[in-house]
Amino acid sequence: MTTLQEACSTFASGARSDALRKLIADPKARRIRLEGLEGSAPAMLFASLGLKRPALIVADDADTAGYMYHDLCQILGQEGVAILTSAYKRDIRYGQIDPPSQILRTETLDAYSSGKARWIVSWPEALAEKVPAPERLEEARLSLKSGTKASMPDTVAKLREEGFRQTDYVYEPGQFAVRGSILDIYSFSHELPYRVDFFDDEIDSIRTFNVETQLSERRLKEITVIPALADEGKASGMSLFDFIDPGTPVFVQSAAWLAARVKAVCSETISEAALIADEGDPDAMGNLVDPDAFDARLGGFKTIEYGVSGLPQARKPSPTHAWRSTARLRPCTTRTST
Repeated sequence: MTTLQEACSTFASGARSDALRKLIADPKARRIRLEGLEGSAPAMLFASLGLKRPALIVADDADTAGYMYHDLCQILGQEGVAILTSAYKRDIRYGQIDPPSQILRTETLDAYSSGKARWIVSWPEALAEKVPAPERLEEARLSLKSGTKASMPDTVAKLREEGFRQTDYVYEPGQFAVRGSILDIYSFSHELPYRVDFFDDEIDSIRTFNVETQLSERRLKEITVIPALADEGKASGMSLFDFIDPGTPVFVQSAAWLAARVKAVCSETISEAALIADEGDPDAMGNLVDPDAFDARLGGFKTIEYGVSGLPQARKPSPTHAWRSTARLRPCTTRTST
């Protein structure tokens, strides 16, 4: 039986991968078009490249991005692959923040800034939302390491300064609880809360724990605690294309569709139903980027458009993505432009 890795190496031949890798490294080739890629073929090709710098993949919609993320994780493992989601339920115009998505979004930004993420997968609606400035992310980051000197009062003071709320028991991101020498923290950078056990002015142990059972699950050597930064984007946030390195290659199904969809999202207003119900954040639309500036910044990046055939064009997402359950591999051709 052929393994997934063997199938990938067979499909993405050395010559094919080398040719694309050279084009990506060529500063004169600013626009590259890949044709004949369908199903899981894009992920198999991208995974074979072994790029020296992190890369961004932009799918046309959330479902397609989810499949791309899953395919890359199956091939490369989850360690170097991250997905940048929207921080809101359904649509940002409803103003309903989704805490699990906020965690995933913050975790992805932290993974990129710390050099852990080699591939970031996203889609237009998620990219339409601002991200915190890199220096703000660095300022807000609180690193704790088992066996090192640390003061609980100073740690608690830092948590309060960054907007964490003290509760009897933590049950959602943005909370912390103190019980004797134990400090529980629910960061926006991890799906499970942390339990930090202090011994005098030293961190004795760090573990994750289950919110429902309050039982410890896994011992950790070091953790990073990050507060909620979504709301700060209204005043000081920026586009992801301002956050990432200008040399980052951008793999996109259609640059035209990406720009058009971001512009459409930014032209909307907060839902009247949300205002009447008085639920969610009425100022959520302030977290959106400037669409014209977004389009201009996108044009400064090396873009590699990929698809089945033909020239890219703005289009609506397919109503169904069942066809992606199987990978129909076709010869891949390449077009470039400067």
